[in-house]
Amino acid sequence: MEKDNFIKDCPIVFKKYKVMKRIGQGAFGSVYIGQIIETKEYVALKVEKSDVSKSVLESEAYLLGSIKGIGIPKVISYGIAKKYKILIEPLLGQSLEDIYIKNGKQFSLPELCMIAIQVLDRIETLHSQSYIHRDIKPDNMLIGKKDPHIIYLIDYGLSKKYISSKTKNHVKFRNTGRLTGTLRYASSNALKGLEQSRRDDLISIGYMLIFFMKR
Repeated sequence: MEKDNFIKDCPIVFKKYKVMKRIGQGAFGSVYIGQIIETKEYVALKVEKSDVSKSVLESEAYLLGSIKGIGIPKVISYGIAKKYKILIEPLLGQSLEDIYIKNGKQFSLPELCMIAIQVLDRIETLHSQSYIHRDIKPDNMLIGKKDPHIIYLIDYGLSKKYISSKTKNHVKFRNTGRLTGTLRYASSNALKGLEQSRRDDLISIGYMLIFFMKR
């Protein structure tokens, strides 16, 4: 998706948000900075073509709309404008990856403990609602702009329920034949292409913390 195409097609979204510039690119589409016209407050717009066969944004909007908790992004708005699906969320700050690099690729022990406590709290919130994340990594942990002491868990495009909506039981373990997530932080089961569960999120958190501890 080209940046200029979206801004040209949708300079104003839902008659309330002014699109400013693209700040990121993902497998689903692009992320833009926008501004609420009335209040001048900045927001993040995730944009996906509306003709995709499986909508990542629609799934993410539904998930975030059903889960409430500290460090879980809120859905400001979601809908379709012209040929795009658009998810609007509060604009967040830097990722733990960015902070780690700017900090000389190191965190102090108190900082690591704070990160571990908050990340475990976020994943507990997600797991308590029968979802697993499946892509735990520093790029998906952002600090707030208004509340920089809070770490937000973002990007739920790969998330899925680990409890079947039909049977109310844990999904069956199977070999999917492919890796879901990010190679560096993937569990051994994920690397083998096995169906993931809560333990795989926890293993990925462990790998991420070990990565931060390396000098």
